[in-house]
Amino acid sequence: MTPRGRFDGMVHSVFERVCNLKLNDGTFVAVAQKEVSNGPGVILCKTNRGFSFTKHLNTGERFACRGNKLRLGQHLQIDLRDALTWKRRIASAQPEQNSNQWKAYLEYVRDSSTFGRVEEIINGSQQFLGTYTNLISKLQPLVGKGPGLTPLGDDFIVGIAAGMEAYPKSRGVLFSWLHLVHKNTTDMSGRALLYAAQGWFIEDIVEFLGNLSKPTVETMPPRLLSIGDTSGTAMAYGCLVGLQAGKYLPLILPKDAYPVCQYTFNSSPANQAA
Repeated sequence: MTPRGRFDGMVHSVFERVCNLKLNDGTFVAVAQKEVSNGPGVILCKTNRGFSFTKHLNTGERFACRGNKLRLGQHLQIDLRDALTWKRRIASAQPEQNSNQWKAYLEYVRDSSTFGRVEEIINGSQQFLGTYTNLISKLQPLVGKGPGLTPLGDDFIVGIAAGMEAYPKSRGVLFSWLHLVHKNTTDMSGRALLYAAQGWFIEDIVEFLGNLSKPTVETMPPRLLSIGDTSGTAMAYGCLVGLQAGKYLPLILPKDAYPVCQYTFNSSPANQAA
């Protein structure tokens, strides 16, 4: 998912700890400090204390990678030769899932300062439970809904897909639909929807869902909630709803629910660099 070797493009957006790169083929890659959540399409790199991408890069600057050395603007170079590969997947939910952990995480989500804005757009969780056709009809209006590089509605959909990934019967059922709608939102958010279609999610989502299968209840708020303004809250909410949607999804689904569902397990993204 993250290219190697030779590629070019332009800096799309720059923040203190992250810069987003748009390749000439339309692919997005995030270059981030190691404290940022790991995941598909993310290159984590070691930086000096006090480093900020905003001090070294500007939107619109060109970048190029030759021989697995990524040069950004006039001042930055990242060595990708020893980059590790992102391989983590959502673990299957245990038959007796920790319902107390699910409830505790739901309380954390509802106590979030941004939950009011999230719920205003999502408008209730019960509507997403039921048949596959009903789920798609309720998710459709959320595509691209909300401001920002990754609209709130899309973040919630990514969470839904992640939660459903935990159950074999619902794993991959959104594959075709996500491929159809990913162009109906921002470029960056569309890329996240494509990753979700193939079962790839950021580390904080993987750990959030993994904690739900532990026998003990986590007493600390999940790190996922700290991402962005509303993004973390929307994804966490989506994960919890997605778990319920996947658990109670009817076993018999329409034929178009499983058109391909072929994950590219052998195309794991390189995502860490020195």
